[in-house]
Amino acid sequence: MNWSINFSIDDPKGYNISLDSALLAGGRGRIYVLLKYTDPNRAAPRVESQEGQGNIEKERGFDICRAGAESRAEASPAAQALGTGGAGQTIAAGGAARALVQEVAQPEAIPNPVPKVEGNFVFAPGVLTLMGLPEIAPDTGGDFFNDILHPGDGEKFFSLVKRILEGYEGPFSLEHLLWNSRTGTWQRCFTSGSVKVNAKDPLEVSITAVMGIINSSDAYEARINSEKAFTWRRPNPGEGQVLLSKSDHYQLMLDTLPVVCSIWDSNYQQMDCNAAVVPLFRVPDKRTFFDYFPILSPPYQPDGQESDAATLKYLKQAFRDGYAHFEWLYQTLDGDPIQSDVTLVKVSKGGNEVLISYVKDLRELKATEAELERERALLQKILDNSPISFLISVDGLIQFLTPFARKTFGVNINDRVSNIFASTDQAQYVNRMIEKKGKLSWQEVDLLSRHGTRHMLLNAFKTDYVGAIGHMFWLMDITEMAEKERALNIAREEAEASTRAKSEFLANMSHEIRTPMNAIIGLSHLALQTDLTEQQLEYISRTQSAAKALLRIINDILDFSKIEAGRLEIEKVEFNLEDVLTEAIDLQSMRAAEKNLEITLDMTEMHLPTLIGDPVRVSQVLTNLISNAIKFTNKGGVDIRVEFVEEIPNSITVKFTVKDTGIGLSQEQISKLFTPFTQADSSTTRKYGGTGLGLTITKRLVEMMNGQIWCESAVAKGSTFSFTARFELEKPWHKEPKEPFFKGLYAVAVDNNPSALQVLSTNLSVLGFNVMRFISGDAAVNYLRTQGAKPAEDVPRPNLLAVDWDMPGLSGLDTISTLKKDLGPVEGHFEAIVLVNGPVTSQQQEMAESRGVKHILSKPYSLRTLHNFLEEIYANTPVKAKKKVHHADYTDLVAHLKGSKILLVEDNEVNQLVASRILKKAGFKVTIANNGKEGVDKVNEGAYDLVLMDIQMPVMDGLEATQAIRKLPGMAKLPIVAMTAHAMTGDRELSLKTGMNDHVNKPIDVQELFKTIAKWLDPKNQ
Repeated sequence: MNWSINFSIDDPKGYNISLDSALLAGGRGRIYVLLKYTDPNRAAPRVESQEGQGNIEKERGFDICRAGAESRAEASPAAQALGTGGAGQTIAAGGAARALVQEVAQPEAIPNPVPKVEGNFVFAPGVLTLMGLPEIAPDTGGDFFNDILHPGDGEKFFSLVKRILEGYEGPFSLEHLLWNSRTGTWQRCFTSGSVKVNAKDPLEVSITAVMGIINSSDAYEARINSEKAFTWRRPNPGEGQVLLSKSDHYQLMLDTLPVVCSIWDSNYQQMDCNAAVVPLFRVPDKRTFFDYFPILSPPYQPDGQESDAATLKYLKQAFRDGYAHFEWLYQTLDGDPIQSDVTLVKVSKGGNEVLISYVKDLRELKATEAELERERALLQKILDNSPISFLISVDGLIQFLTPFARKTFGVNINDRVSNIFASTDQAQYVNRMIEKKGKLSWQEVDLLSRHGTRHMLLNAFKTDYVGAIGHMFWLMDITEMAEKERALNIAREEAEASTRAKSEFLANMSHEIRTPMNAIIGLSHLALQTDLTEQQLEYISRTQSAAKALLRIINDILDFSKIEAGRLEIEKVEFNLEDVLTEAIDLQSMRAAEKNLEITLDMTEMHLPTLIGDPVRVSQVLTNLISNAIKFTNKGGVDIRVEFVEEIPNSITVKFTVKDTGIGLSQEQISKLFTPFTQADSSTTRKYGGTGLGLTITKRLVEMMNGQIWCESAVAKGSTFSFTARFELEKPWHKEPKEPFFKGLYAVAVDNNPSALQVLSTNLSVLGFNVMRFISGDAAVNYLRTQGAKPAEDVPRPNLLAVDWDMPGLSGLDTISTLKKDLGPVEGHFEAIVLVNGPVTSQQQEMAESRGVKHILSKPYSLRTLHNFLEEIYANTPVKAKKKVHHADYTDLVAHLKGSKILLVEDNEVNQLVASRILKKAGFKVTIANNGKEGVDKVNEGAYDLVLMDIQMPVMDGLEATQAIRKLPGMAKLPIVAMTAHAMTGDRELSLKTGMNDHVNKPIDVQELFKTIAKWLDPKNQ
């Protein structure tokens, strides 16, 4: 449709007025015109109003109501303000603004008009621009599309609207022709987006879309994707507008039912159905459903009925009775079974009777029921076969019980639950506790079964049972279990009694053995302090060694007993590692010398850190490993190596290695090494002897010192035992390198033992010497003889000759004698000559001196020992080998305490003799008391500096005597030291708890005894 427009405006302000927009013929008889007013004095078209400045381009110029061939315009508020010079005045048609619209031509009738849609559309400004409309276009009705949408595309567009009416939400995409009022042409456009119904206002549908011109470079080709292109508000039915016809309503309701619904006529033919048939029967559409309905049931139903005959039967029944309800087995088009529930209802419409069929899918329900039935059957099976009785009572009467409960107690429904209890008091207690706390857990009760009284475990709690509050009971028979527990308790008590008896026996045996051993070791110690012939010295020394070996066996047994009891403890005291090593090596050096074995010590640290740990246990481990190495080695030697492998704040890990050249071990033997009472020497001849406890105890001690122990060995190739231990540090250990004392000097080292030669040369190198090494005396002599013939300036002058005494071929002394013969006085060639040897006897000392050798270094030696030894030589101090004596008395430990008064409380005469002689020889004044009572009296009568107290004595034992002394005036701080054969676990603790200051075991270890006395008599040692 085309129109022409003529307009005139009274313009008192002199604005230039022009028609800026195209004309749009609205579907409801309105034409929108946008006028452009230009103020010659302004850069942009403006309008003045009472509200202030406003852009008139964004407002409609005229609303022109078409009423035939001609219409007049009514000016908008902005136009009125422009035409009259003021806002708020109304200008009637034909006034300030006049416009005449004339229809030019009437369009031909449209053969397929666009369907009419009720409701209002609101367009986004960008979409209006795309259609050539002013952005101020009003809301429009559905017939608005008659003018802008090409009739050929109307059905396509409004089919989308119909889908939306049916509840569609989602994406869509359309291509269509759209009238552009600005250009006056049809343009091919696309509209693509999504449909969303307003959840708060179901009548409002938002269509968010991109709308644009296809194949155009127009600036308005597309809008922002998220822009709401237009919104359609459906008519409100409450306002008299009709969305759908009644038939549409019925179909909509039918199609949205959650069950399959169909209509049957009186000829038993289906007239119609809803859309639910498609997903249920997996058919493409309703027509297919009708065509294939006869085969959507299997030939026979599960109950054996023929499906066709049964269908007719139920239809007739419904027409006759008005209702029929039954379960039916359908199947999908591809053959899957559908368990269903069918209801037929007869209704009348317009005098005709029809049946409405409702088909409900029961598959999910049946599956759930089947699962519940399986669970119920499983629960019932559990209850029926459970060996635990289960029952429920209400008001004291049994309402439910399992077969096992019925069989066990011989009760039935409505019997009193109290009948199963062995006593009325117990039944009342259980009932009272359930009522009070709501439950009773793990209560042991005696119940009456068919087989007599049984001991049972009861759990009970309140529960709801068929609307009533009841008590639920779980009862488990533990009679046999209780009997086994009683038997176990009896066995445990017997085992504990046996353990106590064993401990008491072990303690008594230890005490009884230690007492005579104290005499043997003590008297042999005293004998060794006297002048003896060589034969006497040998006999007594061997006696003392045998006694100490026996003592080690006893100590091993006691340690193993402590390990089994979990009472073995590790002390933490400060100690010097070199002292511990020296002590452990000295204890074994004589045994090594007897077998002609060399012991070497490889520890290249001069200044060792002060460690905090248990030196006794470290010495015990080292002594055991060195002793084993000597025991199983007949030729060669034992090499001991010490390394500081890891230092972290406040602690350090030390690695010890004991390597021998003995018989070695197989892998099978290594796997059993640390097992109690197991030895590598398992032959019937028992060549090597031993208890088989040493390595078991050693392993446990190492682990308690936060370390590990392991062995590497092969048969006939010796063994290497290594272990680590972690110790705390008194202070951080700084290994500050110092200028070697002997830097620049030359030394000649000679030893046929490769390990010993390596240790000697390494230590000399650390001290600063340039070392020349020789594996034999002959090699050294040949070299020195050759070099001695050359000019002195060409040959570095050796400063030190260190040669091993015991070598094949030329011995150490022979090597020195040969060099004297060949070179003249050896002292002219060397500043110092040192013989290196194991423990030195008096005869060896005299022999060396007769050959002119003044300095003998005893093996093994530490780096510090070697340094001090050589330092004394170069300081021109005569140094002789320290003679290894069998009768060390350790009196130097207490030399400064001579004259101190000691009370010895001891009932055994031999022990009195041993202890008093040792103490007197050290310079102490000794008084003897024969029992505890006598000891208390003597303390009360006289003044003593220290008391040595035996424990097991007649009249009054040492513990009672100590308590009595502590009660005497002024005796609270008198040092009292237990000196006893009680060495079992807990004996030391008991002594200290009773009031003693310390504890020393018998047989007496003289060194340990003197250290303890010095500790308590010398305040600086405490």
